[in-house]
Amino acid sequence: MKEEFRGSTFSAQEEVKLFKKEKNVAWHFKCNRVQWDFNEDIADSIQQIDWSIEHGKPDYCRELVADA
Repeated sequence: MKEEFRGSTFSAQEEVKLFKKEKNVAWHFKCNRVQWDFNEDIADSIQQIDWSIEHGKPDYCRELVADA
């Protein structure tokens, strides 16, 4: 299911996010990078949950919520 989600919802906004993650950004404090990564993971989980609701996949949604 996760592969199906990733393969079907790749938008320009997602490409920008991937670019920002891959780009070697100079963080002033290491904790800022840790917070950024955490926020990105949460945002990704929420997008996957939203996708699963829109596509009528309640079991997958429950799995994502449990993981989050």
